[in-house]
Amino acid sequence: MARIRSEIETPVAHSDGLEWLLHPITPADFLHTAWEQQPLLISRAQRDYFQDLPGLDEVDEMITTTMSGRRIVEDDASRLVRTDDKGRISQRDFRITRAGVPDIQDIYQAYHEGHTIVLNGIHRRSSKVANLSRALEATLHHPVGVNLYLTPRHSQGFDLHVDDHDVFILQLHGTKVWHVASGLSPATEHGKRPLSDIELRTMTLESGDSLYIPRGFPHRAQATATSSLHLTVGVHAFRWADLMTEALRLLADDDAEFRSALPPGFLDREIDPENVARLGNQLAHALTDESLARRARQSLGARLIGAGKAAPGGHFRSLDRLARLSDDSLVRRTRTMYHRIRSGPADVAIEFDGNFVSGPPFLEDALRFIADHELFRVDELPEIGNFHSKAKTDLVSRLIREGFLAVADEAPEGNHAT
Repeated sequence: MARIRSEIETPVAHSDGLEWLLHPITPADFLHTAWEQQPLLISRAQRDYFQDLPGLDEVDEMITTTMSGRRIVEDDASRLVRTDDKGRISQRDFRITRAGVPDIQDIYQAYHEGHTIVLNGIHRRSSKVANLSRALEATLHHPVGVNLYLTPRHSQGFDLHVDDHDVFILQLHGTKVWHVASGLSPATEHGKRPLSDIELRTMTLESGDSLYIPRGFPHRAQATATSSLHLTVGVHAFRWADLMTEALRLLADDDAEFRSALPPGFLDREIDPENVARLGNQLAHALTDESLARRARQSLGARLIGAGKAAPGGHFRSLDRLARLSDDSLVRRTRTMYHRIRSGPADVAIEFDGNFVSGPPFLEDALRFIADHELFRVDELPEIGNFHSKAKTDLVSRLIREGFLAVADEAPEGNHAT
């Protein structure tokens, strides 16, 4: 179990994503020594490190006002969970009122009785959490979702369990004692032996601390003398199996033989091993074609483009400023997020956060410049075909209307393209 302790004075802005989450350890060191290998505890001795994220006083509002009961059901139900001192677990979904919102009074009572409040999909409810989720996806290229856990003092939510995804625990309020498996080799070894045989290591998280737990490492946690509020940032990593599956699907689109039906009655007879081997060899040969592997990567990447996160605040101000947009205007990306350029013989597009902007191929240089720079002046864009400079403001204006760019506050004079 790795442990980092540091005293820091100034937090790194959480738009930096992984760097902010891991500070003071570097992302490179984390990926080399901990990612998919071992838990990592970062004790910061800075209780306000996560002050920009929702705190204890925002929990009531997030429960009751930001998502309908129907959406909660679709999100696999936020719930109330309690494990007693004999290891017996009880859990249930939030009760929904006739108005279609969670019954907050029932939740208050359950919390008073020792239930942990599990609020799923916080990245859909809080723009600050959504921005962190987007920033992590931009760095890791894996889908990221965030859940909230509020546990009463001296209480425990879930008992010892295993997650099928990597998690970062961000302790926002109070103290929680964690028991996490140690001594495992690959993150999937847990399936080879009972949880009762796993050696656990105990550590305490205080406000401002972080804990990384690779998928497959059993863990449980209990609040101490104060209530505990933490976010669980779940990284639902794409696996090699996902890439291979996507490649096979694409190959089947191109080759009718892979789409042909299995023989009638195949469940009661052996499938021709020579035919299986031949198709397997065709797949193996196809995977050496970089174009198929690239298409498979792009297909996985499309899942990061999808919508579903809370919108960042303040964009109406940029829309109000559109009438004054000029070549000299300073613009910036609205938030750190995964985005990409898709080009073809007929058009080019920039894809981002459930949306896209497309146009003729001569826009490609300008769109690539925009994709590569977080802050720039409109007149710094490459020339757009043989069109007048107004084409630059037209393109930037469209990207502001669609939510990719925003009008920035003025910065000191100098070269602004960054």
